[in-house]
Amino acid sequence: MTATSNDEIVSVGPWRLALRGAELADVTFRGTLVLRAIRFVVRDHDWRTADDTVLTRTVDGDDERIRIETSERYDGVEVVRTVLEVTVDDDTLRVAAVGTVTRAFRRNRIGLVVLHPPTLAGQLLTVRHPSGGVTATAFPFWIAPHQPAVDVAGLDWAAGPVALSLDLTGDVFETEDQRNWTDASFKTYSTPLAEPFPVAITPGTTVRQGLTLRATAGGPAGGPGTRSPGAASPARTWRHSTGPLPVPWSRRRRRSSCSRVRHRSLRARTTPTCSAGSRSWSSRPSAPRTSRRCSPRPGGTRVALPWTSGSSPTTRCCCARRSTRCSRAGRWRASGRSTRCRT
Repeated sequence: MTATSNDEIVSVGPWRLALRGAELADVTFRGTLVLRAIRFVVRDHDWRTADDTVLTRTVDGDDERIRIETSERYDGVEVVRTVLEVTVDDDTLRVAAVGTVTRAFRRNRIGLVVLHPPTLAGQLLTVRHPSGGVTATAFPFWIAPHQPAVDVAGLDWAAGPVALSLDLTGDVFETEDQRNWTDASFKTYSTPLAEPFPVAITPGTTVRQGLTLRATAGGPAGGPGTRSPGAASPARTWRHSTGPLPVPWSRRRRRSSCSRVRHRSLRARTTPTCSAGSRSWSSRPSAPRTSRRCSPRPGGTRVALPWTSGSSPTTRCCCARRSTRCSRAGRWRASGRSTRCRT
């Protein structure tokens, strides 16, 4: 194991990572970025993230081990003392985390967080559950701030030519699309949001969690046109289509009178002509859908907005100006629809 200065870069065998504060950042395997970060995070009843202060950080080249001790604080007062131990063995990276509560407080979440790079959008994902079951899904292509994977004990996916398998212990985990936040990534974290929170915890309470990441170079186990072992690709079905997708947002920055909400198209390298029509897409028949309406003529909005057909409910609707992609309450009323939305 070799450690370099400046950004605390640590390399061992095919692995390379940066020690950035209390986190393991930019984890690569044979030059391929496999994880953006691994962190231990404390969130209180207001979802505030505790400030972490590194107390000690050691890199043992003989044992190929990293040890990070941190103090998690709110307003300068310590609430949790954390120890992260990282070991590397050929193609396997292990992280063991122990957090000890030092002051009573109410928590929403305490534990390990794994950030996956946003470049995984659209890649196949196999979810392993605590019950032993397996679910085939994919990292969302479109930004959708929801959970593409729940009840998680392990994940299998591929990053370029590297097949990856992640095992998680100490709690039940889930994965959330965080690409619309400043830490743009897919985030895997412990304590599902379906569990009651906040929870009062007392000094002496201990949280123990661990992860094991195994990497195999060669052929991707998941990705476009491939399948993870034992898992089928999720069926993608068009639920309704009466027109092309809206024109993508221009790469040039535009000023707009709409200052509150801006709907931006993130896909599409092509620029089809926008016409009156809505299109909905779902990866499963019962999933909620979004309907979008774009005015077929400059300045025009008076067009009917038919509800999409099928068994899935429409949960979000948008009527936007063609040139700015912005929506206003007045534009929605002008479209001929009431402000009620069926869910």
